[in-house]
Amino acid sequence: MRYGRIMAVAAAWLLSANAACDSASDGELPAERGALGKADLVGSCYEAGQSRCGGPSSGTCWCDDLCTTYGDCCDDYQAVCKPTWCGGFANLSCPDGLECVDYPYDTCDPAAGGADCIGHCVEPTQPTCGGFANLPCPDGLECVDDPNDDCDPAAGGADCAGICVEPTQPTCIKTGCSGQICAAEPTVSTCEWLPWYACFKTATCEVQDTGECGFTMTPELKACLAANGGPVPGPSCQGSCGGQSADGGCWCDELCSYYGDCCDDYESVCSGDACDARTGGAFVTFEACGESVTVWVTDDAFIDEAKSKLDGGQPRVPVFQLADGADCDAAWSWHVEPTASWADVTIEVCDACPSYVESHKADFLSLGQWCPWGVDKVVAVDDRR
Repeated sequence: MRYGRIMAVAAAWLLSANAACDSASDGELPAERGALGKADLVGSCYEAGQSRCGGPSSGTCWCDDLCTTYGDCCDDYQAVCKPTWCGGFANLSCPDGLECVDYPYDTCDPAAGGADCIGHCVEPTQPTCGGFANLPCPDGLECVDDPNDDCDPAAGGADCAGICVEPTQPTCIKTGCSGQICAAEPTVSTCEWLPWYACFKTATCEVQDTGECGFTMTPELKACLAANGGPVPGPSCQGSCGGQSADGGCWCDELCSYYGDCCDDYESVCSGDACDARTGGAFVTFEACGESVTVWVTDDAFIDEAKSKLDGGQPRVPVFQLADGADCDAAWSWHVEPTASWADVTIEVCDACPSYVESHKADFLSLGQWCPWGVDKVVAVDDRR
């Protein structure tokens, strides 16, 4: 009796197996199975505390070996039925790019004393951002579209959820007409040449702490910019010799060497050699209100017109942009920017004798411009172009 029952069960199993093989013969898929879109995948390979591996889920998806052929695997098929094991007694490692997490489909719980629980390897989880709730990313990450979902912001999915990733670093290049710009893409600029542009030929163009492209301000670059009349960002002695730097970050007096708080460009800017070695412009000395002023100028038209007045002709009105701190003319606690021009007429508010500018320096620095009408003559032009 028992033997007959066993044989009947075995025969029934063989018949069902043959039927299954026949349905899948000649490469034809069974009518009831086929590829499912993401929205149609319903079910799980682990339901009500039980594994569904080897068969169908309670929904539309499957958990057997053929699901990869038919394209109807449940979302968690790989994790539940085909895990890559890690951890455990053998302390197995995950392949590169994956991380080991507790296998949630067994009864071993690391949080409840299971120190040697087996784990499985998964893709590192990425925080979710954006979406209807407009969730922000943690500090240091940026929100990008999730490439693994069907929501496309470029196709009307304004409320697509995103994932938080490390910001991509731009590739920085030297650009502009004279290579004076460091940017992530080619940039159009005017094509005038200023002497301090040459400093960027050997400078390093790279991503800065701000995440944007820029020239790395080494002591050598700062010194080159200062010596050639260029802008010097950060703590600098440009215009501050004899005192503290404009931003208060360092000092430019004779005691800074003793205290060890000199600006990086102190020697190149504040020593007499710095002015002696300056090139790419001209030192123009003129008298205004009977007072002598020497300025460093790099504008070719200004220099050429100044030289034309050395024979005694009446100069026009010079127009300068005023800056704080002494430069190579120690008589004044201010200096002018190297770009300058001549004008026939200017507004009266910027007109003043040098000594008046000295005593009302804050007002003129606020105005930002100085245009002395009382220039009597051009005394000298030390052309170093």
